[in-house]
Amino acid sequence: MVLTPKQKAELHAAIADYLSTAGYTSALKAFIDDAGLDKESVASIDPKDAGLLEKKWTSVVRLQKRVMELEGQVASLQSELKSADPGGARRKVEQGRQIPRAPHVKTLTGHRSPLSRVIFHPVFADVITCSEDASIKLWDLDSGRLSSTLKGHTASVNDVSLNSDGTVLASGSSDLSVKLWKLGDSNECLRTLRGHEHSVSGVAWINSDELVISASRDTTIKVWEAKSGYCVKTLTGHSEWVRRIITSSVRPLCFSCSSDKTVKVWDVNQGSPSIRELRGHEHVIECLALSNEKASLILMRHMTKTGSEEWAASTEGAAGQGENSVAEGRGGGARSLLGAFIASGSRDKSIRIWHVESGKCILVLQGHDNWVRDVCFHPNGLFLLSVSDDRSLRVWDLEQARCLKTLADAHDHFVSCLAIDPQGSLLATGSVDSAVRVWECV
Repeated sequence: MVLTPKQKAELHAAIADYLSTAGYTSALKAFIDDAGLDKESVASIDPKDAGLLEKKWTSVVRLQKRVMELEGQVASLQSELKSADPGGARRKVEQGRQIPRAPHVKTLTGHRSPLSRVIFHPVFADVITCSEDASIKLWDLDSGRLSSTLKGHTASVNDVSLNSDGTVLASGSSDLSVKLWKLGDSNECLRTLRGHEHSVSGVAWINSDELVISASRDTTIKVWEAKSGYCVKTLTGHSEWVRRIITSSVRPLCFSCSSDKTVKVWDVNQGSPSIRELRGHEHVIECLALSNEKASLILMRHMTKTGSEEWAASTEGAAGQGENSVAEGRGGGARSLLGAFIASGSRDKSIRIWHVESGKCILVLQGHDNWVRDVCFHPNGLFLLSVSDDRSLRVWDLEQARCLKTLADAHDHFVSCLAIDPQGSLLATGSVDSAVRVWECV
């Protein structure tokens, strides 16, 4: 190995310092003569070079030890991988709890009014929030700092939704408009979509980001062409305020909930009427979440445990009470619902999980002491998470159909929204206290 003149000088100085400090005078004299060093320069060694040889040697020994430890871990993992079944390592991660723990790790402050929605960016370590203060804010998760603020709405921003690659943001507001924002250096508003006659309470993307869907207090759902901004369809059927709209990423389906206490399933291609209507809640339905594939597998077990005959009997019994009813609508889109489950949270303080194909409510989760404001499925499929006006955050075990953990007083006021990142490692909650809290999931 060839050393630069500077490196060679530093090494000679370090060796000379070591020999001098250790009292090896004969060896030091011989080294100075052989290396052609200046005796005066050796006597006046730079303080930063003092003890340098010992420090370097200690570092080398420590690194060698660490390398040996890592080699042992690699050998152990290779042995485990050979003996494990395919996907075993992945399942071990999934079997980890990965549930939020107190205390929260960050608090994001900057909004001046209650939070309406919080979402994670699908690509970057960013959180996006909207509020009744008419603003949308982008936050850097690593630093916890505000990155930018999107201004343009003139009233409460009630919902935001990102397209699949996170480049365009849709927002819905009480100013009766939907806005599309190009995220980047300028964060410019691309276009404003107008047509609703009352507050826009929900927005979502569908059909490979070609369409934007909005829900409104005017009881309608509108389908917009993202490129042109034209309203191409209006879905009618709810009799009261449509509170929330969510969509399927693989099918032309959307799901809405309303103050009329129903959840409706729509085939966007077919339009009105809805192809399913789910009834059972006793009060306004505030929120919805569509199960992921892993959660669907767990929830399907609740169907098979019960048995088809028992289900038939329970459905007939509930029909007279108006629960679990199914409006068949036009059946063409119904076959594409197989395996989908919807969770709904209501002001009746309960969460219901529905099998969309059959229209059956398979689980009722009770435990919150006030309105349930938001729900989401954990990416690992094991849990459902919920927040409420009782100020708590709850984790529900889907396999056991019970509350696994409660974080009481998650905020200082009503907890209005939540979101979990795609890896399931971080959870964000928003509140009427105007703050966003970030929780680590372990």
